Amino acid sequence: MSIKQLFSNLLSSSNHSMVSKRGESQLPLPPVERRSYGDFLLENADGGIDSWKAKINNNVVSGDLDFIKTSIDWWCDRKMILPQKEADTIIPPPRIRREIVIYRGFKIINDTGEKNGWYMLHKGKLLKGTKSAIEEQINLAIRRTRY
Repeated sequence: MSIKQLFSNLLSSSNHSMVSKRGESQLPLPPVERRSYGDFLLENADGGIDSWKAKINNNVVSGDLDFIKTSIDWWCDRKMILPQKEADTIIPPPRIRREIVIYRGFKIINDTGEKNGWYMLHKGKLLKGTKSAIEEQINLAIRRTRY
């Protein structure tokens, strides 16, 4: 057998590779669509609208994309996995925007939206309280370093 015949046999047999030995057709699988939301990986293997899956705390959650995102938000905010049956009846908690204020070179942060929810990290130490109280502590510390 010549090299030319060998290659022609190989090429002709690859055309029939879609049929297995049992006679079943092996169609190529559709590509898996993947997205990330936060630190979580969302996958859609079927290509359908309601066939998204994500792994949250070693539990696989499946459904439409909005339900998966709401479940991830609930896990991040409350450490609770949103049940599939209650997905339509429960309104997700509003996302509170993080507020950051730079005061005299120091970053003061509020993650909760509460008046007393402000905090600041400086040299590994945490200072919590109201925004005005933290600003007062910054002013005292700056005055101490000047004298």
